Amino acid sequence: MSKTHGCICLNRNGGRRYRRRTAFPGSSRPQLSEKQMKTKEIKQDLEDRRRGIERRLAAIESDLGRQLDPDSADRAIETENDEVLMGMERSGREELKAISSALDRIESGTYGRCVLCDAEIGEQRLEALPFTPYCVECARGAAQ
Repeated sequence: MSKTHGCICLNRNGGRRYRRRTAFPGSSRPQLSEKQMKTKEIKQDLEDRRRGIERRLAAIESDLGRQLDPDSADRAIETENDEVLMGMERSGREELKAISSALDRIESGTYGRCVLCDAEIGEQRLEALPFTPYCVECARGAAQ
């Protein structure tokens, strides 16, 4: 059994967070690079986000499946609410697809590279949109 040394860092809120594990000399345990550690954290965040969206979608589906009120005034409000919920469901499903694609790119080793031009996606962009498949330039082109 190999011994490891963990570097403890404090978050801004004072909570502990283990950032890097390094093996002691002579240990057979492989060391993870900074990029591998970051990718591992992103993968965990994406999986957590996916689970949260799946829970919200289940609640939306449950709410959409209920009987409408027989009173016509209440029914109009419920119908309007259902339209909002359907929009939320649609955007949630789109985000789920994007997250699944990002997780697939992590597994294949292409995460962090633009799917169109193969350029590296900037770290700040990945922090803001961890499931984005495009670099800034290609995203601008796709938006036009």
